[in-house]
Amino acid sequence: MLTLKKRDENPVFTSFSHTPMYLSDVPFPAVTICSEIKIKQSEYNVTDYFGRFLMKNLTDEEKQRVLDVLLFCNRGLAPIEGSKDVAVTNHTVDLKTLDVIFGHAPLLKNVVEYTDPQLYFNHFSPTLTNFGICYSFNMLDKSELFTETTYIHKNHLVHPKIYHWNIDKNYDEIHNSAFPPRASEFAEFSLGLGTDTSEETRICNPFSGYKLILHHPAEFPTLTTRYIPLSLDTIYNIWIKPEVTITSENLENYEYHKRNCFYSPERRLKFFKVYTKHNCKIECVANNTLALCNCIPYYLPHEESTKICGWGQLKCVSNAKEQILRNSRSINSRKMLKQCNCLPLCTSITYSAEAHQVKYPENPYMAKPTDVYLSFQDEELQVMERQELFSNSDFWASCGGILGLFAGFSVISLAEIIYFVTIRWLGDLWPFGNGRCNDKRFLFF
Repeated sequence: MLTLKKRDENPVFTSFSHTPMYLSDVPFPAVTICSEIKIKQSEYNVTDYFGRFLMKNLTDEEKQRVLDVLLFCNRGLAPIEGSKDVAVTNHTVDLKTLDVIFGHAPLLKNVVEYTDPQLYFNHFSPTLTNFGICYSFNMLDKSELFTETTYIHKNHLVHPKIYHWNIDKNYDEIHNSAFPPRASEFAEFSLGLGTDTSEETRICNPFSGYKLILHHPAEFPTLTTRYIPLSLDTIYNIWIKPEVTITSENLENYEYHKRNCFYSPERRLKFFKVYTKHNCKIECVANNTLALCNCIPYYLPHEESTKICGWGQLKCVSNAKEQILRNSRSINSRKMLKQCNCLPLCTSITYSAEAHQVKYPENPYMAKPTDVYLSFQDEELQVMERQELFSNSDFWASCGGILGLFAGFSVISLAEIIYFVTIRWLGDLWPFGNGRCNDKRFLFF
């Protein structure tokens, strides 16, 4: 009984896989670069307009625009957050305004100066995240990552199409070339990042530099907390370590809640075509925010008709995110997390990184970019695998072992039981003694 209960409640365990994987078996991570400059000072003088906002020296149209722009600054501005001004409390943003503001953000050439191999420079595409406009390399194209329901801003998330790769099974062994490219194709990938410090404004970006995010090519890099801060005029050597978890084929027929993971086709999302735990959490935050605030922040997936949150809803947006991402202990939060049902993928890959940095020597006459060199620590990867705790043969062997231990039970004992309740019982009922059948060949012993 205890064995049956253990098999029913905990049928799966995770341990180190006996079969290693190699860099040729996993994709090179997607690389997303976010500049700390959200709005270029030459495009829109945030400092001047913010000062005039505090002095109440703006027209209604100018006041609306400065609130729109400051929404991208990604930091708390107490004079605005605490304002009782009707323009603040009723502030919202429309999609046309967002497109105008995107024109004030740094372009790719203002952020990434070069890549090596150089041909991948044109593979970077704008990506809208909670850090503002970022640029991503090696992600899935928007047509393969998002559903048709999802509104994506023009020219964003344009990448090559998938070929010879599957999120559940990884790579087709027959073909060497694929997209996303195999990690083994890059002995080293480097890029130079440049910043024009004259475009900085301390109101909108109190820090100088960048954020570098390494993530799965099928994951949207918004709401992530796993990033590497990069300073100006510094050389970075970043060692990447893929962490892989796979699932035994014996578990494919198990219900997902027993194996504690999803295969991608098993879990459908509204905004994403490809299921991952991170994408699921993003969608859960979006749905929760829309339910609580009746709007969606600009950096979360949404439908074209959905209202975009402004300054008046920022506190509500923050509370909605906290309920999902901070795993609150309240009963309501636990219910929402359970409803989200964001289990890991059965084949999941995350990328941890170790960064080493060296500052460029002081030289006022030489422009110094931030150089980033990405490479892998090991060719062979250590893999975790979900496996059956008890297969059917293991279960029956365990039952037989327990019976054998406590009752002297064996296969011969089973044969004896069958003999005594069938053949011997029939033999006892057969009328041997009445002369009808005296042939000893029919006697049963």
